[in-house]
Amino acid sequence: GKIIYVWGEAFLGYISSAAQWSRREGEAWEPYWDDGAVHFIGKDIIYHHSIFWPSLLLGYGCQLPRTIVAGEYLSLEGLKMSTSKNWVIWASEFMEKFDYNLLRYYLVANAPLTRDTDFSWDDFQRRVNDELADVLGNFLHRTFSFTHRFYGGEIPEPKNWNDTDQALEQQLKELPGKVSRHVEKYQFREGLREIIGLAKAGNKYFNDHEPWKAVKSDPQDAATCLYLCNQAAKTMAILLLPYLPGKAQDIIKILNLDDEKFSWNDAAQFLPAGHKLAPATPLFPKIDDEIIEKEKETLYENLEEKKVMDIISIEDFARLDLRVGKIIGAESVKGSENLLKLMVDLKDKQIQVVAGLAKKYQPAEIINQKVIVLVNLKPAKLFGIKSEGMVLATQDSLNLLNPGNAEVGEEIK
Repeated sequence: GKIIYVWGEAFLGYISSAAQWSRREGEAWEPYWDDGAVHFIGKDIIYHHSIFWPSLLLGYGCQLPRTIVAGEYLSLEGLKMSTSKNWVIWASEFMEKFDYNLLRYYLVANAPLTRDTDFSWDDFQRRVNDELADVLGNFLHRTFSFTHRFYGGEIPEPKNWNDTDQALEQQLKELPGKVSRHVEKYQFREGLREIIGLAKAGNKYFNDHEPWKAVKSDPQDAATCLYLCNQAAKTMAILLLPYLPGKAQDIIKILNLDDEKFSWNDAAQFLPAGHKLAPATPLFPKIDDEIIEKEKETLYENLEEKKVMDIISIEDFARLDLRVGKIIGAESVKGSENLLKLMVDLKDKQIQVVAGLAKKYQPAEIINQKVIVLVNLKPAKLFGIKSEGMVLATQDSLNLLNPGNAEVGEEIK
């Protein structure tokens, strides 16, 4: 039941783009193409990319990809994205308002390759403010500003090292290997977590040593603290290059290393004492609530503007298996502000439904409540949880449709 011709044309487009690059750069495309390529695709085209595409490559004499990595689906505010309904975030419009590095961070931090995930404006704001601004940005800003304030912008000479100094040194020296192992296994989120973990450790280390006090009471300890914090900043800058290339370059410029060429192995190499920093500015400003609310309003307005009445026949309606059900179990879905996992009794069977009702109902509120359920809906996964039907509710107020005193399992006509 597969239509092949379009995929033949689409795959040839890959070769054409490589040839176009070759003409522009004046280099042969075959060595680049054959150099251990990894194909990243969406899970809905695994069939085509793992059968048709390798067959075409073999027929043309090209090297097969080293591996094919399939990502899961990305929804938007709990709903399937739709370009026709404008229920989508366009990357070009996003980058007019936000730094592209923020989107790269959010998608990697929030979207493992092994399960479906959701883009939420509220969660995007939380991750930027809590993780990038308060953790990574805070550590970098304090490190650079204190180095300028107390040491004239030069990395100080470390003195006596205690156990906490040695622990941080060991953590940052081990970090490149840890991140590398995750990346090699395509565990990009886990690798990013390791980097943010060093920033969290750096903040704790900074707070414990209190260099703003120690610079007077214990100058040696303050010098060692700022020395190691600058080394951690350099380590994170290099390791962040594949994740947040723009922001990583900003950190490198503040470290006065923008003319250097770095390899991954350079990440844990320490800068010498006396190295001069460039002037520093905050790298990750927080996103205000008003900005996020405006984006959400625009998104929902676009959806309303694109609504078109679809006319269906009585035969189409008759295909819908609507029944009265009773919610016998409910719990929140970890990582989502919108979804509840429900267990619904239909008399002859029980089904699991993932419903976008969390902003209206607490799980305990809807236990034993009768609802109307669309039973013959194709199963889907939301946040990695299988949903076998749909509980009917009003769109804006999220009020559940009440079947009154109808019996559980009764069909809706």
